[in-house]
Amino acid sequence: MRINKFGFTLAEVLITLGIIGIVAAMTLPALINQANFYILKQQFKKVYNTYSNALVKVYAENGAVFDCYYDDTNNKYTHSSQCSEFTENFLKQLNVIQKCESNVYQMGCIPKYKGVDTIYKNQHNGQEIDSNGCSGFFEDNILNRNTAYVLNDGSIIVTYSSLSTKLFLVDINGHRRPNKWGHDLFVFSIHGDSKRVYLGYTNSKGGCTPVEDNGYTTHEMIELIYKK
Repeated sequence: MRINKFGFTLAEVLITLGIIGIVAAMTLPALINQANFYILKQQFKKVYNTYSNALVKVYAENGAVFDCYYDDTNNKYTHSSQCSEFTENFLKQLNVIQKCESNVYQMGCIPKYKGVDTIYKNQHNGQEIDSNGCSGFFEDNILNRNTAYVLNDGSIIVTYSSLSTKLFLVDINGHRRPNKWGHDLFVFSIHGDSKRVYLGYTNSKGGCTPVEDNGYTTHEMIELIYKK
C-alpha cells in the first residue's frame, strides 16, 4: 500500500518567506510610526494637563490674575508688568530641577533644536525668509541666549528670548528624539483677561510656530488628545 506524502519544496518555502519579508518591510515602518506617535500624544496630554493645572493653582493661590498675558480682547495687546512674579509662581508649581540662563545647549539643558529661521530657510530651499517678528525663537537665541528650565517630569521649557514664560517652547519628552517642532516641540502662551487666564496656543503653521516634516500645531495636538 503506497502512502503519498505532500509538503512544500525548498523553493516554495523560500518564495513564501520572501513575500512575508517584503510585506513586513512595507508595513513595519508604518506600525512603528503609529506607535511612536501614540507615545508622543500621551506625553503631550500629560504635559498639557500638568501645565494647565499649574496655571490654575497659580491664580487660585494668588487670588487675582497676574498682569502677564496676551489679551483676548485684542491679540496685539500684551500685559507684562507682573511677568517676573508670574514666572516665579508658575515655575514653582512645575517643579523645576535645573535652570540655564544662557548657553543652554552648551550647558546640556537642551538638545540641539532648530530655530524658526533655519526651519523656514530649509523649507524654502535655502532662501532667507522674513521672520524678524519671531527673533526670540531664532536658532542662535534658543541655543545660546534664552532661558531654559528642565522639569522633574522630563519636559523642558525654553522661554521666548530671555523674557518670561508668557510665551514659551515646550519639549514634551526632553532630550529624547525627535526634537522637532510639531512632533515633540510645541509653542504655548498665556492668554486671557483681567479675570481669567488659560494656557493658549495657535493653530497657525506660520509665524513663530513652524512645523517640521508633517507635524502638528499645538491646537491640532489638543484636538487629537481629546478626540473621541
